[in-house]
Amino acid sequence: MTDGGPFGVPTRVRQTCVLPAVYDQPITKLSATGCVNPTNPTQPAPSMIPYEVNSPLWSDGAAKQRFMAIPDGAVITVKDCTRDPSECKPLPDGTTPPEGHWFLPVGSVLMKSFLFGGKFLETRLFMHYDGMWIGYSYQWNAQQTDATIVDESGLTTTISNGDGGTQSWYFPSRNDCFQCHNSVFGDSLGTETRQLDRTITYPSGVTANQIDTFEHLGMLDERIPRLAPLADYTATTSTASLDTKARSYLHANCAICHLPGGSYDSIDFRYGTSLAMMDVCNVAPDKGDVGVTGAKRFYPGSPQKSVMILRMQALRTAPAGINDDVRMPFLATSVLDENGIGILSQWITATKTCP
Repeated sequence: MTDGGPFGVPTRVRQTCVLPAVYDQPITKLSATGCVNPTNPTQPAPSMIPYEVNSPLWSDGAAKQRFMAIPDGAVITVKDCTRDPSECKPLPDGTTPPEGHWFLPVGSVLMKSFLFGGKFLETRLFMHYDGMWIGYSYQWNAQQTDATIVDESGLTTTISNGDGGTQSWYFPSRNDCFQCHNSVFGDSLGTETRQLDRTITYPSGVTANQIDTFEHLGMLDERIPRLAPLADYTATTSTASLDTKARSYLHANCAICHLPGGSYDSIDFRYGTSLAMMDVCNVAPDKGDVGVTGAKRFYPGSPQKSVMILRMQALRTAPAGINDDVRMPFLATSVLDENGIGILSQWITATKTCP
């Protein structure tokens, strides 16, 4: 930590972004939640802490803004294997639980906005009640003056993508939130040391390390050990190795479900898992070969025969007999992540044999 700064946020401000009194009676207008400036909802409330992640989740090409609200006086607990070794005992499969996850206190709110062409489309609030998290989606109006809560069943619509084209966009149902935000991965996504150990330029204009700033604000229960950060696989200037970029992508985009105890736990895509322990290299797929005879989950040297690539390339419109449930990610995406596909394809091509 840099004790003398600079810090992106100089001091904690009284929290205005708080949970509705009754979880199934959310506030209708985003401007009334206390999480944004009520006179200009495109701006966060002063109490919101901005943050960025090293390895982002693919969201059909949307730009994203992220903010965090922590209740006054509350602190974040970070999983520290040095401090609590009993919490990090090896799992039966030989891997270890993820170190460095941030557990946010009850009353916390994560706010993420999705933008195309500089215009707000959706803002999601993910709120921590006692014993559960719940998510609310807000759809922005064309005038960019406010956003209205989406029905709990969700909404699919066609949007302008800012590049002169259109695409489908899915506002998730409240139940859909738990497909990714699950207790196995830690409920909140992106809030972990490997993701947040990053220097950013804050709205104040100050450039500072995020974890230094959180520690300066007294928002962590103690100073935390730094871990090898995930790579920003989207950055053309990144000097990270291809292996690090690929693992970072898998951790952020796939390990939500593919990890021990997850919804599909025969594969482990967490960052710290070696290729030998992922259970993919030269392993026959158990959910179909996507029409490629002899395909493997990960076919060394051949992304064209690797189901993990074929499923990422499958379109949700189900052409040529490819079913929608083949596509990965399986929820809320209809646009191919060409950058992610390219990185994983290069990784597979460079891997000639299984370890």
